[in-house]
Amino acid sequence: MASISEPFLLHSYAVPPAAGPSSCKGLPHVQAEARWGDAAEITMTVQGDGIHTLDRSSLHPVSSYTLGPSTFFRSAASSRAGKAGKHSTYVSVAAGSDITESGKTAWIWPEGSEDTASKKSVELAHPAQEFLFVPALPSQVIVASPDGHLTLSSTNLEPIHDLPPPFTITGRAKNFIFPKLAHTVGTNPGSTHQAVLISFFGNEEGKFGARVVRVSEGELDEVGWVQLDDIKGVDVVGVSCEAAGNASVLPSVPEKFAVFLSPATSSQALITLTCPLGAKKSDSKPRSSVFIVPFSVPQTSSLINALGRLQVSEPQAIEGDTGLSDGQRRLVKSVGDALRSGASESAEKTFFDWVSLESKATSNGVHTGAEQGDGSEEEDVASANGLVNEDSDEEATLTNGREVNGASRPKLNEAPLRKKALVHLPIALVEQLVDVLLVPPQPATEAHSAILRFLMRRGLVSYSMVKGDQKLLDVLLERGDWASVVVALQSVVDMPESAIVRVLMVGLKGTGAGTPLPLPNVLAAVLAAPITRSALRLALKEQLTDITNVRRLLEVLQGWLVQSGVRGLELAAEDTGFVQVDFRPKPRIDSILAFAETLIDTYFIALLQHPPARAVLQELSALLAPQLTLAADLERLRGPLEVFAKQKRLQKQSGLPKAAVSRFEEGRRRKRAQEEAELQVGPYRVEEFFF
Repeated sequence: MASISEPFLLHSYAVPPAAGPSSCKGLPHVQAEARWGDAAEITMTVQGDGIHTLDRSSLHPVSSYTLGPSTFFRSAASSRAGKAGKHSTYVSVAAGSDITESGKTAWIWPEGSEDTASKKSVELAHPAQEFLFVPALPSQVIVASPDGHLTLSSTNLEPIHDLPPPFTITGRAKNFIFPKLAHTVGTNPGSTHQAVLISFFGNEEGKFGARVVRVSEGELDEVGWVQLDDIKGVDVVGVSCEAAGNASVLPSVPEKFAVFLSPATSSQALITLTCPLGAKKSDSKPRSSVFIVPFSVPQTSSLINALGRLQVSEPQAIEGDTGLSDGQRRLVKSVGDALRSGASESAEKTFFDWVSLESKATSNGVHTGAEQGDGSEEEDVASANGLVNEDSDEEATLTNGREVNGASRPKLNEAPLRKKALVHLPIALVEQLVDVLLVPPQPATEAHSAILRFLMRRGLVSYSMVKGDQKLLDVLLERGDWASVVVALQSVVDMPESAIVRVLMVGLKGTGAGTPLPLPNVLAAVLAAPITRSALRLALKEQLTDITNVRRLLEVLQGWLVQSGVRGLELAAEDTGFVQVDFRPKPRIDSILAFAETLIDTYFIALLQHPPARAVLQELSALLAPQLTLAADLERLRGPLEVFAKQKRLQKQSGLPKAAVSRFEEGRRRKRAQEEAELQVGPYRVEEFFF
């Protein structure tokens, strides 16, 4: 299991009283960058001080360029490893003793420079915000400007190729560069570039956008750019991005502080806590600090190992190319083509045949099929194909045996299955399958629902995995796929409470597609979902505003409590799309009480002001008051009866292998147990019967 250790301080610097030139306003006081090559070094750029490089292992300085309190930088210093472990350093300067007002000056410390005076000053065509390096191009440097200009230069910063921005950029662009790999964004099988640069920026309209550029030897090739309308450029504080193009955006907050998290090695990260230059003055003397955070991500998962599903030959932390194999690509294409052409049975068979073959090919900890009831040939075929009806009795009851097309579907295999087939599916494959199953707008078929339920039951589908404005439950409710909704509520662990309440509102209003599901069935499915009380109360306040609907929910809960000793609650079945079942769903008593408590806590005042709800509250009180008294009485017996519970546990463990115990030790234990029994259970030995 991954773990994060306590950070330790690398260095701390006092914030200078001078704010520096206007071009440095808002820039962090300290910026730290890790360079990992032959020597593990961290380069820190300190405004009003200089550039200092420390060795991570010993925390001793490697080089220190002290430049004085009048020196301010437009960029963080960037170091590149060269021959024999020597490094060169690049930085853009905003103000200094020998700097012009143009703001386009850069300083270079060539390889082997040991003092401040050995730097070279270069005038650039555009102000530099960042210096980027490509390992495959050791003789070239990319200079990124705040306005979006990208310049491919030599090691002496002589320009080779200039790429202007697609439009006027406001603010400062955030740039990321990644070496060419199979999964890197903007990479095709026939591409000849060495790296890909991704820039995030704000445009003149205040919007936020991203730009992708391929980097080749002597050339910058723009792939394209996209505008993100939901994000304002002025609100963005920071962006993080990985090679496949997945990015996280951190919006701004009113407080003036800054936190910068950057990768260091596979086991460490850098955190810089600093104050922006030009921030409001205070009586205290602020300092900027750089911390190293050790962490570990093991190649194998201890949690999966504890669950008994660890495959020793397969690491859980994937490195390098995370793309799909040829067989997985063929599976996604075959299932998608079959669904688009209307051949839903073919799509379902293709998927489960592939699952069966994958499970047979896996030899460690995976069952290729299920244990059969009588070993008949039909059962063997059904098990080998994986086409087993895994809907539990509870799920079939919650949906009244109805499938997504409104008609009940016969089971493919009626034989009881004692084990479920286990197979490892990579997350990239699951994401593409979910896209195929949920993104197309055509009506859902049984194949859509069956494959999706298979993935959800194994915990492979997350709530936000569906691309677009609609999320998982939104798509399922729009299609009227109640069977999948029930499975999603029970199996998708990151389901937000707002989505759970949205399902409840559909059940209350009967607005879902297809034949509406009875309210008790919907409520039973909702109670099966894992929730957090506070988040559920907030979601209820935002969406459930009609007190009449609250009363309806309490009436259903009250009915379940009244019949808590009966197997089920009888409901009238509809004519279309339902089949008769022996009982109706009734959740666990603790789930019923917890949800009733949450409802009453949220709407108690409104319920008191709603006359029809008073009778329900009185009946609930009459039901629960005796239970509270009984619980208090039983609690007093917990201590005296604990010895019997302990003896019961020991009896259950008697079949387990025991370590050898001497006869003397065994006698001591027997005597101690006898004394404890006489001390605690003496008053309860005599029972009197009156007739």
